[in-house]
Amino acid sequence: LNGLSFVAVIAGLLMMRLPRFERKIEIASAREHAWEGIVYSMRHQRVRTILLLFLAVGIFGWSYAVLMPAFARDVLGRGANGYGILMSASGTGAFVGALLVATFGHLVTPRKIALGGVWLFSASMLALSFTKSFPFALVFLFAAGFGMLLFFSTSNTLLQTIVPDEMRGRVMGVWSLVFGAMIPLGSLEAGAVAHWAGTPVALAFGACICAIAALVTLIIIRRRDTQLALSRRTE
Repeated sequence: LNGLSFVAVIAGLLMMRLPRFERKIEIASAREHAWEGIVYSMRHQRVRTILLLFLAVGIFGWSYAVLMPAFARDVLGRGANGYGILMSASGTGAFVGALLVATFGHLVTPRKIALGGVWLFSASMLALSFTKSFPFALVFLFAAGFGMLLFFSTSNTLLQTIVPDEMRGRVMGVWSLVFGAMIPLGSLEAGAVAHWAGTPVALAFGACICAIAALVTLIIIRRRDTQLALSRRTE
């Protein structure tokens, strides 16, 4: 189900019609291109903000999957079958989210979808950390998968649309590095907190960090928009 959740996103990308792009021939090594992507990502506030939020959600949010076996066993009293059903609920939510983004995503700004997805995920994870009911856990995980898909797919699209064509591949390379780093770091963080304070606390802690990261991102975005508006007035 988790794999099927990407079908709608891929279909939406295939239906896009873009103008022809003339590639500029550049003589540079792969290392130089990679470094240019890192420098560009750190110097441009919008790109940096998206990547940092992506990293925060990836480390403290995506790691919930690592905690699900222990949560199913210790909190819900379920075995392997219960764990499988829990993850299926999350995957189903992601699949529905992918369909809605591909169909109606153009009606709402990507910023609102991305931040809304983070807050929905955070609220769902926080609620999950307090429940001992298996049916309620399924509902919360469905919503969590839905919200996570909204954020990940929209942030990826937003990142690709705000960078120039000649830098897109390099910036997405940085995105791939962040994606690769967040999984082991998130697993380490989630395991450490769960070992110290328990699985529910680890889920709640990650949810709170994700919500705070999204709030800080919103504040940064609004401050930047205000500065841009003031600069245009002075001109």
